[in-house]
Amino acid sequence: MVCATGKNNSPTIRGTYKIQDRGTWFYSHRLGSGAKYWVRFSGDYLFHSISMDINQNIIDDTLGKRASAGCVRLSLEDSKWFYDYVSQGTTVFIN
Repeated sequence: MVCATGKNNSPTIRGTYKIQDRGTWFYSHRLGSGAKYWVRFSGDYLFHSISMDINQNIIDDTLGKRASAGCVRLSLEDSKWFYDYVSQGTTVFIN
């Protein structure tokens, strides 16, 4: 899956983690963006869809490079698959 990880000033944490909780939508007023199909792997760090505004319109579809605030950003299709098929407790390795 092509993804985007954290920018240099907000890097994605590295290590081995267990998948935790999940949800279908979130919005962060602090960041001014939200995403669909989020899956938590550590604290505020998530796998989720490309960035959207408060009305769920795509505002940044960048994938394949460092572009996020630290989360692992996926396409809408891939984030839905990840949400549906990667179960709680699954080990993920972020490098």
